[in-house]
Amino acid sequence: MWATRAILFYGGIGLLCVVFMSGCAAKPRLDVLGAVSRGHFSPARLAINQEIVKRGKPTAGGSGKKLKSVDRTYILNRARLLSLMLGEGYARHADPVVEELYALLRTQGLNKDKTVASVLLNEDIKTWKGEPFEQAMMLCWIGMHYGMQGDWGNTRAAAENSLFHLRDFGKDAKGKKYDAISLSRDMLSEDVDETGYATVESNFALSYLLSGIANQQLGRVAESEEMYRKYCRYNSNLTSVVEGLKQENYNTIFVVEYGNGPQKIGAGPNQAVAMFVPITRSDQAHLSVHSARGRETFPVAMDLNTIATDLMWNNLEDIRLAKSYLGSALLLAGVITADHGVSRHSSDTAIAGLILMGAGAYLQSQAHADTRYCEAMPQRVYLATAMIAGPKDQVMLQIEGKPGSQLVVSGMPATMSGEVRLQYVRLPSAYVGAAPAWAQSGQTFYANVYEPNAGVMPLPYIMGGDCVLPPTYDALARYQNAGYLQGYTLDDLIGLYRAEGIVVEAELGAMPGLHVLDGGNSLVAPAPGTTGYARLFGQRHEPYRPKSRALSRAIAKLESIGQNQVMKD
Repeated sequence: MWATRAILFYGGIGLLCVVFMSGCAAKPRLDVLGAVSRGHFSPARLAINQEIVKRGKPTAGGSGKKLKSVDRTYILNRARLLSLMLGEGYARHADPVVEELYALLRTQGLNKDKTVASVLLNEDIKTWKGEPFEQAMMLCWIGMHYGMQGDWGNTRAAAENSLFHLRDFGKDAKGKKYDAISLSRDMLSEDVDETGYATVESNFALSYLLSGIANQQLGRVAESEEMYRKYCRYNSNLTSVVEGLKQENYNTIFVVEYGNGPQKIGAGPNQAVAMFVPITRSDQAHLSVHSARGRETFPVAMDLNTIATDLMWNNLEDIRLAKSYLGSALLLAGVITADHGVSRHSSDTAIAGLILMGAGAYLQSQAHADTRYCEAMPQRVYLATAMIAGPKDQVMLQIEGKPGSQLVVSGMPATMSGEVRLQYVRLPSAYVGAAPAWAQSGQTFYANVYEPNAGVMPLPYIMGGDCVLPPTYDALARYQNAGYLQGYTLDDLIGLYRAEGIVVEAELGAMPGLHVLDGGNSLVAPAPGTTGYARLFGQRHEPYRPKSRALSRAIAKLESIGQNQVMKD
């Protein structure tokens, strides 16, 4: 009997091990966290895009269509990708990503057919759509994407789509605002009815600001005023942001993101309840902006740490906690039943006890929360205005008291009279001391499509020069006017790029590859005024290493001509 009980005991221990081994939380993507904090987006961007290509597209989707089969990271990976593309300066190439993401964010009942399965198995099988605040932020990114293209109508639509109503359960019996764990427990004990919540208006500040800006640019004065009033209602101490936007003494609006957004973890019994914890600490440090208007400061417009920890902005899936409690009860019942069976020499009862223990262990192992989240979310967002006359105008952005966040942006063209440009910037947050040299330089060391006269040596970068312009008649004329590539035709020049496997221009809707300055095969330049543009063109890179015999011979001939010229002189 004692031997049998020992077997049951150690069998129970083994089942408990299953609980802890099976209930592991999803790990955050470190490449995405590193990309947004260091300001080097391309490796993570290309890795995520590769995953998307491998996983393929859904069999059906979009607004008004029933979703039959979807990759469960479909929305999550596209949200990550969109944020990285905005930060790197490839907003104009993000149309396909935006269209796919926007279509599914507007799809109702995305997880409807997964509900039963998720209760019987676990939350991870559901298609990730994000917590409500993540959905709102994704829609704001979509709005920014359109705003950067000057499409204020779609900016307005995306921002207002993010202003959905929320559930407010109020406070508990002690007068304390509910958190996810306490509310789930009160629901299980029937102290709170699951339907007993108030429907309240969104307090997502960035949505109101984007909508107000878009309406203002569209001439919809009354709607703009209403959105600004609502922003001030929820942020009464930040009316200066709205007043600055109303004055219209600017031609550029910067939407500046900083820090790593909060991380999603499992809390409570068996990590059954999803909660968010800060990575970058919240504070009230202002954004300092040095421009042609002098030095100005702008307060935090929205803090995602605060939003994420507000229960209204989180999905409430208390069934997970119920499963956890049920699993514990089944384990205990199984141990008692099995021991009772051994005591009465009843093998059937003992086996029934083991079955109960197994069911309990399985339910506990599957009770953990789905801790996937969008690591590209910022900790805070600022809105700032500036007047920029042309590419030579520099604007220095920095969070006060955080020198590592400094970024000098330049190269932005002048806007048409009366036009306003929306500019998205993701400030680096990984640097404790001074910001890296490229973030401080404010210079453009290489000629590109936005600043074709930059650089010192008017010769293709692949041939030892400072030019990463695509091969065109104008580019070739620049080289020849400087005394280089005499006798070359445009076909000759294009042939060298083809021999190297370099993509001259991205096809419509195609994802830009790794730039040649980073050791890649793309000449597609990020847009000026972004962190990606500053990092790529604001520093010197290693010389290009030829891959083809054709380019090696061309460089050798060029060097020979140069030596002969020196001897003649």
